[in-house]
Amino acid sequence: MNKTKLMELTIDHIAYELMSWCNSDTNSFKDLWSNNGDWEKEAISNLTQSFNKKELVVKEDEQVYSTTSDKIDLLFNASSNIPSKKILAGLSCESLENSDNYKKQIICELKKLKESSLKEEFSTANVFLISLYFDLRKREFLHENNFIEIFNNLEIGCAIRKIK
Repeated sequence: MNKTKLMELTIDHIAYELMSWCNSDTNSFKDLWSNNGDWEKEAISNLTQSFNKKELVVKEDEQVYSTTSDKIDLLFNASSNIPSKKILAGLSCESLENSDNYKKQIICELKKLKESSLKEEFSTANVFLISLYFDLRKREFLHENNFIEIFNNLEIGCAIRKIK
C-alpha cells in the first residue's frame, strides 16, 4: 500500500494560507466581533477546516507542554518525526468584550509561548502567535511588539510573530 507523504509546511506557507483565509472569510469575522471566547474557538475551527480542505493537515488543541495542562491552539506538521519541523501556533482574537484588555492578553500569550516547557517531541519546534484584531490602535501595538502584519482590509487585521 502506497502512503502519500504529507506536505511539510513552513511558517511562510502558513502565513500565505492565513492571508488567503482572512481574505476569503472577512465577512464572517466582522459578525463575530461581539463574541468573546467563542470567536477564538470559531476562528481556530474555521482555520483548521480551511487548511485541512487543502490537505494541509492541522491539529487543534494539542497538549504539547510538559509542565502544564494548557494546550496549543494549532499544531502544524504533527506527523513529522523531526521536532524542528513541527510548528506550534497560539491564536489570539480581539473582540468587543476583550478589546480593553487585548494588549495585556497578547503579552500574557507571548510570555506563555516563550516560557512554557515543551514535551521532548516538541522541544525544537517553531512557535508563533497569530493575532486577529479590529482596532487600528492594536495594529500599532502589534507592530511595536515585532508582529508582522500579513492581512489588513481596514475591517480586520492579521499579524504573526515568531517566538522560537
